[in-house]
Amino acid sequence: MKTTVLIFSLLCMLTSSVDADVVSVNFNRWGDTATDVSNGYGVEPANNWFELKENSVPPRAGTNLTTSQGKTSTIDFAIAGGAWERFEWGSTWLYTPMGSGFAVYGGATLTISDVDDTFPNEYDIIVYVTGWGGTAGYRVGTTTYYCQVTDPRTADLIQSTDTNGSDGIDQGTYVRFNGLSADTATIQIINSTGAGIGGFQIVGSDRGAAYSLSPSGVVNKDFDANQLTWISGDDPDDPNLTVNSFDLYYYSKPVANVTGDDPNFANPANTVTSVLGATSPIALTFDYGTAYYWYINSNLVWNSIDITGNLTETVSSNIRSVEVEPSQVPPKVYILPDGGRTWLGKTILAPTVVNEKDSFTYDWEVTGPATYTGNPNEFLTNKTLVDMGGGVWEGTAEFNASGTDPNIIGWYTITLTATDTVPTSGNDTIWIQVTETACEVYTENGGWLNEFDANGDCEITLDDFVAWAAAWLDDKNPGNPYIYTP
Repeated sequence: MKTTVLIFSLLCMLTSSVDADVVSVNFNRWGDTATDVSNGYGVEPANNWFELKENSVPPRAGTNLTTSQGKTSTIDFAIAGGAWERFEWGSTWLYTPMGSGFAVYGGATLTISDVDDTFPNEYDIIVYVTGWGGTAGYRVGTTTYYCQVTDPRTADLIQSTDTNGSDGIDQGTYVRFNGLSADTATIQIINSTGAGIGGFQIVGSDRGAAYSLSPSGVVNKDFDANQLTWISGDDPDDPNLTVNSFDLYYYSKPVANVTGDDPNFANPANTVTSVLGATSPIALTFDYGTAYYWYINSNLVWNSIDITGNLTETVSSNIRSVEVEPSQVPPKVYILPDGGRTWLGKTILAPTVVNEKDSFTYDWEVTGPATYTGNPNEFLTNKTLVDMGGGVWEGTAEFNASGTDPNIIGWYTITLTATDTVPTSGNDTIWIQVTETACEVYTENGGWLNEFDANGDCEITLDDFVAWAAAWLDDKNPGNPYIYTP
């Protein structure tokens, strides 16, 4: 049968700018602390800025840089050519990457390598501009941005998008190269007239409403949800970035059939399902014992204050995989009411509920008086549980105590055990007393007998007088009178 997976806390969350992991580097001359960049600073606000000192080892380089979230990345960098400078002697640029930097009068290059393992999708490089007020061009590949150091100095984050250095150069404190994908990026500094680089940041383009799936690996069900849900939304830290829709691609196969070529969306043997133009939220139902592979394209629109018109971009998430398994949580079994009584010739109904998200086996067990030699299960009829949907099975078991065999009279324990396919088991138990008369039931439940009911059978007849007379003759005979004084 098809089984519905229950996913515990597995959401495809948007990764906003404030949450995106960033690698940040500051060039700091002389090894002083005056220009250490403050936590939370940057075009992409970041912690754990790497401070490259003039006397750093290795010099003018860094390896396995730490991300803003404190993770060790694979990213390295190295500077060739140029010379150290400290461009700001006052306080304007304190605690920013513009205060010290690398002059490029003789030309210099900044090479950033091993990016893909940390940012496997597209990424952006933000270059912070510093200098004596001069200008320079900053080139990656075929794209060059020109920037003039602001005069007077300012710590404000001002982007230059000037791509023409011959018609006057815009002032700014940084330039940004978007949508890079190569494992190595080289920044060339050209036509410098006293401007240089004070630092840089690398941020994955899966910012904004790009998607990450966490966690990956084995996912267990629980009893509180039955779907895997993707949530998308606009970036709260960039009001110019909105999400139009997203495209979901996934395929699945039984875990036993997974081979070394997974995940491979180009493999014809893998039938890819696509959900195009989806909007938030979207939910899917998965099966147990199945491996799933998926990725998501986010269709973003960025209406930037620095760019005229709308820039539409599509950002792809990492390919993720997950194997869906039944959880180790046992089924929940209930028999109601919690205890009950009956008597010979009568029937008690025991309503039952089993909550479980997978197919299971169940077994009734009845134990009673030690002298009973028959089949205990003969007491139970209508034992089948009915699938009510949503992982709930309900049924009513009839406990029939009939006949005149005195060995049937006594307490019975009825237990229902449900076993999952993992397997794990859950059970519930009630106790039922089979009595000889209805009066026993009445008195066992605290009922008061009439004062004239001498024999305690819930009936008042001459039998009660006989019982009273017998007690009188036993305890109050003429040879031993009972004398009392009022």
